[in-house]
Amino acid sequence: MTFLPIIRRELGIRARARATYRTRVAVAAIGLLLCLPQLASIGPFSASAAVGKTIFAVIITGAFMLSCCACFLTVASMHSEQQEGTLSLLLLTRVNLLDVLLGKLGSIGLTSLCALVAFSPVLMLPILAGGVTGGEAFRQALVSFNTMFYSLVIGLFASAGHRSLSRAAKAAGALMLLAVLVPAAFRVWTNDLKYVGLVSPLVALISATDKHYSAGSAWEYWVSMLGVQALGWLWLIAAVSRLRRGLREPGTAPPRRASWRRSDIPTAPPRRWQTVSDKTTPIQWLVRRQPGMHASIWAAAVVDLIMRTLLTVSLVRPGNYLFYLLPSLISSAISGTLIAWAASRFFMDARHSGQLELLLTTPVGASTIVSDQWKALRHILIWPAVVMLFPVVLRLVMMLPMALRGSPGVPFAILYSPVSLVLEITGTLLSIGALAWLGLFFGFRVRSHAAAVGWSVALARGFPYVFAILAQMALFAVVRPVGNAVFSFFVFLLIPLTWQAGLWWLICSAKRRLVMEVSRADPGALKDSFPDTWRTIRSLLRRARDWPPTIR
Repeated sequence: MTFLPIIRRELGIRARARATYRTRVAVAAIGLLLCLPQLASIGPFSASAAVGKTIFAVIITGAFMLSCCACFLTVASMHSEQQEGTLSLLLLTRVNLLDVLLGKLGSIGLTSLCALVAFSPVLMLPILAGGVTGGEAFRQALVSFNTMFYSLVIGLFASAGHRSLSRAAKAAGALMLLAVLVPAAFRVWTNDLKYVGLVSPLVALISATDKHYSAGSAWEYWVSMLGVQALGWLWLIAAVSRLRRGLREPGTAPPRRASWRRSDIPTAPPRRWQTVSDKTTPIQWLVRRQPGMHASIWAAAVVDLIMRTLLTVSLVRPGNYLFYLLPSLISSAISGTLIAWAASRFFMDARHSGQLELLLTTPVGASTIVSDQWKALRHILIWPAVVMLFPVVLRLVMMLPMALRGSPGVPFAILYSPVSLVLEITGTLLSIGALAWLGLFFGFRVRSHAAAVGWSVALARGFPYVFAILAQMALFAVVRPVGNAVFSFFVFLLIPLTWQAGLWWLICSAKRRLVMEVSRADPGALKDSFPDTWRTIRSLLRRARDWPPTIR
């Protein structure tokens, strides 16, 4: 077994990486965060069995989505091998391509398995509450492990055909989405080809519930599990064949697929924002010309628009609210990740390429470098922010007549009043601004791009979410006996105002600290000297002097 030394090498590298242990803590924390909304809705007359079943459904859905996202781990691992040139060195030894892929699959699979094991104690909470049997929990946990293997193999297949990390990640995400949804669509919409849906992990997840498993669908569950496993090994064989075609022996010329050359293709005229005008500074031009900036921000706006529209429909029908709660949290994290990635990209790329060192030696100044980046980001974010705010106005138009008529489907009229509209608009704008400023700050301070995006999303989206849920739970226990009017006043007015004030404080602190750090930076030590991430967080959360600072 020549792939075992590769697994040992990969596990040794991952054992020395801090991200391996932080990932386990993050996965367990995500499981606890998914439980918070349901725990906040528990009242004195709530049935523990119903609450336990709801919490279990949310947790297992989160575990399934995390397993589907495991494809990006193999994409990043194979890209690092190709980028550093170690893949060709491995092939000079006795190992072959199958051994390399099996080694990657084994090492990343063990790392992901440890992360899911860290997630498993959270699955026991709804079992203790009741409403969920141990057999159902065991079957759906097996589905998560099987889906993780399937996702890792699809990531290997996508990375085998693309040398670019972004293209490989997009291909892996698209393939995993199609592999999950397309067979399930055959299962739902057609009768002749309904058994094609058994190769979808989503069908296995649904068949694992007691409702379907005890109703004669036990064979469907096990056939689906075996089908997904067999299809995963077929994807692995296809990845070996694809990687073999992609690698060329040294000294051979690439095949010519056409008679024309790339230089013969007529180029399109430059876009309007790619030329420096009188009002556009060089730094703004550098920020706007980065490829993928507009696409990532507009993708975040589309994801947020779809989920806010679905959430508006769920508020019209209150019974569907819990169904959209978990996707709303996931879409918020996805849109926040895209915005933070775009905001932190200039500092991160300029610092690694040496462009920032050149800028700091010019008489531009730290304040101008920071403010011009913010102006460029603000110019890009204007219309996507308008798109994100469209469902808010739609919700007011749909709910305000119902509130005025005293419809029983609307619990609190104040939620659909103009005050709520203003609070939601300001909250959305402050959240976008916090993501942009925190992305700029962490893009300059931390070492990796993933850490900059993670900390930005955690502070701008995760902190308000946790604060709102915990504050609602505390008020439910303290203020609820006083009356519904006082409780609704605290929940729907004071809690949003409090976390919006916290977002404003984060924006001001990030702006002020960023200008100070850029002005004190030594151009010759930017590549070698990086502060510790925790020290960066403590310095950001430290009380800002000369409160409040001005933002241009």
